[in-house]
Amino acid sequence: MTEPIKPENQQELIPKAELETLKTTYEQSIADLQKKVSEAQSAILAPDYLEYLDAKKSLNKGQKVEGNDEVKELRKQLADTRAALAEVAAAQELETVIKAHPDFNDVRKDVQKILEESKTELTIEQAYLIAKAQKPPAEKKPEEKKPEFGNEKPSGVYPVEGDSSKKFKNENDAAQAAANEVLAKYGINGGVI
Repeated sequence: MTEPIKPENQQELIPKAELETLKTTYEQSIADLQKKVSEAQSAILAPDYLEYLDAKKSLNKGQKVEGNDEVKELRKQLADTRAALAEVAAAQELETVIKAHPDFNDVRKDVQKILEESKTELTIEQAYLIAKAQKPPAEKKPEEKKPEFGNEKPSGVYPVEGDSSKKFKNENDAAQAAANEVLAKYGINGGVI
């Protein structure tokens, strides 16, 4: 007779006696672990251990009360420090904005009002820009026109500084007076213009 061919990956069967031994050992291990757990539970619930826990709790409560006072004091100091740092930062920012915008003092009250009424946190720079945008433009003062002497010829009606009624006989006299005035005023060397 021929033996059936076993595939190579087929596992061999464990004999029944060996299986019973393993089962007994496994059950004994479980029983030992359960016994240790019950001993630990009884030790935890033992009166001595419960007294120890109560003493530890009362000790911790006393420390927490002291710790709470210390924590409160530290939190207060931290809040004070943060407030002081915020004031310093605001003063530095204000100084920077004033240097960057010479007209800041013109809208200073508006900036303060915007910062106080703002629902979001704005920087002083942002509040300045908003205030500046809301303020109507100031009326410009008309600039004084300075006389231009470009390519014009001096006329016989050339006014001398301080005496606007002085008139010259001809264009040469007016030109000479103007040249003398420029020489006197600006100190040009050479004598000829």
